[in-house]
Amino acid sequence: MPIKRLAAVLVLMAIAIVVGVGLPRAATQEPVQITTATDSEDLIAWLTLHTVTAGNVETVVSGLGSLEPIESLEMSFATGGRVETVYVTDGDTVYPGDVLAELNNDAFAIEHEQALLAIDNAEINLLDLVEPVSDDDIALAQAAIDSARAAYTAAITAVSPAEIEAADLQYQQAVAEYEALLDSRVMRSGGAGGGDERVALAEAEIGAAGFDMEIARLNAQNVRNSTTNPSVYVAEIREAELNYEALFVGPSEYDLQAAEIQVERAYADLYDVELEDSRTRLIATIEGEVSNLDMAVGDPVTVGETVVEIVNRSPLQLVVQVDENDISQINVGMTATVQLDALPQMSFEAQVSAIAILSTIEDGVVSYDVTLDMPDENPRIRQGMTAEAFIQLDERTDVVVVPNAFLNPLSETTALVSVYDPTTGTGVPREIEIGLQGQANTEVLSGLTTGERLVVEGDES
Repeated sequence: MPIKRLAAVLVLMAIAIVVGVGLPRAATQEPVQITTATDSEDLIAWLTLHTVTAGNVETVVSGLGSLEPIESLEMSFATGGRVETVYVTDGDTVYPGDVLAELNNDAFAIEHEQALLAIDNAEINLLDLVEPVSDDDIALAQAAIDSARAAYTAAITAVSPAEIEAADLQYQQAVAEYEALLDSRVMRSGGAGGGDERVALAEAEIGAAGFDMEIARLNAQNVRNSTTNPSVYVAEIREAELNYEALFVGPSEYDLQAAEIQVERAYADLYDVELEDSRTRLIATIEGEVSNLDMAVGDPVTVGETVVEIVNRSPLQLVVQVDENDISQINVGMTATVQLDALPQMSFEAQVSAIAILSTIEDGVVSYDVTLDMPDENPRIRQGMTAEAFIQLDERTDVVVVPNAFLNPLSETTALVSVYDPTTGTGVPREIEIGLQGQANTEVLSGLTTGERLVVEGDES
């Protein structure tokens, strides 16, 4: 076969065998050779045939982008400190409420116990004010009065001045004896010495004298204390009597308010302690996978320092850039087919979930970000993969379709096709009405039926 003729055949076949969305699988395109005679001149016509079938037609807008997680969260501690425990590693799945790590907080146990004790004391104090007076309370108040009066009686019948003088004298004598022994030890240390036994004996005497001196001092102090001014006990008696009377009067409004405020303050202090403790724990707030873990036991951390990231990869999102000329045709909710560069043999379903209001301009090209949700949880799909999305604008299913290579458009609604006549081996022109025009084929509204054969012909030049 001549090279020129072979090239013509290959070109025609390439045009006819269109791989596009909606091309019917049952469609047949057959290259045939037919010989015709015109004015004694043989012409060889190379024809590509297509059998009309029913199929689908769709129009799409495409865009390029990369896969991103729907939600990701960089986490940091709310307070500074040193890492005490790390509970997760990269790749772990966590859920809201899971503790990821903790800082050292040794002081918390003491502060927490003190806060609880303060609450108990404040509530007991308030309870004492509001509870009715019991017989025991009255008995205790009366006992306090009796005790104060007894102390007053003891004070006015205390020791005499002569007893005080004797106790002071005994103390002075003990001090003098102790100092004399100390002076004697100093003199002996400056002499020729007297042997270890004598030195030990002298030290023992000094120790005994010091003990006697302290006993004398305490005795003198006790004697003097027993002579407290009786007026002190008079004040104590009056205070005990007032407390007794207050039992029958009840607490004042001021006392009740003060006690209630004290309880509220105690609970507030406990809240502050527990809040500070909670800041030493890093707690997950979303479900996802641990990523970029950047801390270890013993590491110091500061407030706001990112130490881990949680990525929600289920499902992923695809963000593609769509040309400004096409963006007006896209609406939220439209379906799309996604193809990944890393998985060229596979396609995935997606749905438009958001359309950016603001445009981006790169190298003079204006485009808009369109976000698509990908519900497919195939583990082979990874964050960051490059993808192309084909967003479906319109679709016709189970309609008569014709590959665009077999059409000669006349207007937006009509086109010319060549219907194969097996009796003559040539194509007969026919005008048809067309509907939705896709990238690979077009819907036929009228003028053709399934089973008819179309032809595209070419000849040797």
